[in-house]
Amino acid sequence: MQKENPLNGILYRACAARTDNTDPEVWVFFECPPLVEPEHALTTMLSVIWFARSEDIEVCNLLSEQELLTTWCISASARCGAARLFETGIGDGGRVHYADAERTLFLVGSPTLARLIEGQRLAQALFAVGFVVDADKPRGRRTGVASSATAEEAAA
Repeated sequence: MQKENPLNGILYRACAARTDNTDPEVWVFFECPPLVEPEHALTTMLSVIWFARSEDIEVCNLLSEQELLTTWCISASARCGAARLFETGIGDGGRVHYADAERTLFLVGSPTLARLIEGQRLAQALFAVGFVVDADKPRGRRTGVASSATAEEAAA
């Protein structure tokens, strides 16, 4: 887990969309200095990238990496590593859903980028093999179950 570091900032994940057009929302990973309000930092960055006014950008589900891992993550399995940062929900039968790679932005420095790319790769592998959790257990106590031997290898 990344600690607050004035050089790298704090890692956040949020869902963002433009309110002035019909483009679908995206998941955004970004770093923000500890003393800067993260929603303001994100809307400022996205306004430049999207050629939009900050007020035309809607942000929701804004959480730091620490908040994601301690209170929001679906799977308690540490062996899933950074893939847990990409969890977005639980489907039928406890199948874990992950952020769509084609609708995910990384606005981070190089060390964090490498870790997120590895996490995204693992998330895609876990989804492909049907990684599921016991949805009846409370958050933090759910353990992942592979639907095939390949999933065990992907999460190892």
